[in-house]
Amino acid sequence: MKPSLFKALSSEVRLSLVKELLKNKTLCVCALSAKMDRDISTVSRHIKQLKLVGLVSTKRKGKEIRVSLKNPELTKKFFTDAKKLGVKK
Repeated sequence: MKPSLFKALSSEVRLSLVKELLKNKTLCVCALSAKMDRDISTVSRHIKQLKLVGLVSTKRKGKEIRVSLKNPELTKKFFTDAKKLGVKK
């Protein structure tokens, strides 16, 4: 069974990952790890969850794995609408 979008975004770490990707469009896992002060393995595990719900895509470039939002405009609208509804995260 595919995890739900809301369950995927219920994690502070995954929510922070999405917000970083909204700001930076594409980042390597190592850069996300450094920005969030988390282990690469932790960030990778959370990216996998976001990938399962279709929020992000990954692309290998040499030794790096680059992460980007699949639909940044829709994701930004989702966060904007959630803010209007009073969601505080």
